[in-house]
Amino acid sequence: MKMCNLKSILVIMIAFLSVQTAFAGEDEVKAIIASIKVAQGSKVGADSAETVKQYSLYREFYKQDNYKDALKHWRYVFFNAPNFKETTHQNGAVLYQNLIKDKPKAEREPYIDTLMAVYDVRLQYYGEKGDVIARKAFDYYRFRSSEIETIHTLFTKAYEKSGESYSYGFMSPHIKVAVMAHKKGVITEDNVLDLYSQFSDLADASIAKGKYVDKYEAAMADVMDFLFKEDYFQCDKLVPIAKRKFEANPKDENNLKKIYAQLKNAKCTSDPVFISVASELNKISPTSSVSRFLAQKTMSDGNVDGAVALYNQAASLEDDASQKAGDYLNIAKLYRQVNQFSNARKYARMATDIRPGWGEPYILIGKLYASSGSLCGPGTGWDSQVVTWAAIDMFQKAKSVDQASADEAQSLINKYWQYMPSSGDIFMRNLQTGSSYTVGCWIGESTTIRASD
Repeated sequence: MKMCNLKSILVIMIAFLSVQTAFAGEDEVKAIIASIKVAQGSKVGADSAETVKQYSLYREFYKQDNYKDALKHWRYVFFNAPNFKETTHQNGAVLYQNLIKDKPKAEREPYIDTLMAVYDVRLQYYGEKGDVIARKAFDYYRFRSSEIETIHTLFTKAYEKSGESYSYGFMSPHIKVAVMAHKKGVITEDNVLDLYSQFSDLADASIAKGKYVDKYEAAMADVMDFLFKEDYFQCDKLVPIAKRKFEANPKDENNLKKIYAQLKNAKCTSDPVFISVASELNKISPTSSVSRFLAQKTMSDGNVDGAVALYNQAASLEDDASQKAGDYLNIAKLYRQVNQFSNARKYARMATDIRPGWGEPYILIGKLYASSGSLCGPGTGWDSQVVTWAAIDMFQKAKSVDQASADEAQSLINKYWQYMPSSGDIFMRNLQTGSSYTVGCWIGESTTIRASD
């Protein structure tokens, strides 16, 4: 709709008449239009006392949320003294928003026309403020959402007028309208991502100044959630934005946290930019999750010592017992890979200390014992066989404490049972099944003698 002129004022009057207002007849419509034209030269209108009176009356009803009784008094002020107070136009929008919501959809159109005209009159008398244009765009979005091109044009103009003062409240509806405009071919995907980038910069600037921090963070979270759901965050589009933001503020904690979260949520974690961001963030403000991610990346690069250090850091920062136990078990697995069995067992036991009902660490220790035949003996024969007793003890322990590990534990028991010493070997050493026996070597565990046959 164009800015206010006689045509738009006539739209208002037709809408008023169509909903059974106090006005009637073409002559009276012309008289009201004439009075508005006259009122342009006087802030209080032709009858200042009446204007003040009507303003006071409508405001009293308005404050009580009695919009029906407020409306007739509001009309007088609006038509006879449109530049008396900007509050008149602010309240008028609220009056018509509520009228629209209370009407069936089939009867809403004239009210919507009137609401838009109220915005136009306000913009004429009080200037084209970005906030007002954005409010008009938002009401278009709420009540006439099919007119995407018009809504997008209004939001774009509002943003251009507002600049850094663009409100957090308009970011989410604006981005949603932009996505709809893209789907209709009005703008491109790059336009949507550019808008996201601009909003992100605007929010960052406001947050850095300590202004509406929670509000802007919530608005950007909503924007990001929507764009993720709509599949706009592909890595090839998002990474260049993240790279620019990282290079602009590589030491800023809040900046790093936001970039990290965005790229992680978009599953862009293999990109070098993400690795750089995570590494820098871990230096400035380490957390268990960031340390853990870097440990996994370092482990995949084959740097065992680096991965162990990062997993230890993650565990030291972790409050959740299950996560901490998981970090220790991962260290145990790393040490097993490089044949540091004593260290591997140490960290597996640390995991069981924190989470005693977890079977996986016991299974790992059992595997360490079972694979120690060539470490504790020639690979065959008595010294290499007795390690299976200690291994099976661990598998049985896993089975007894954790039902989730029971099947794997039993499978390993079945596998290694055959490698235990035979009853003949036991007899030849003057030993008896069921007796206690200490397995030497690095294992040093007390176990029970059993025969494979």
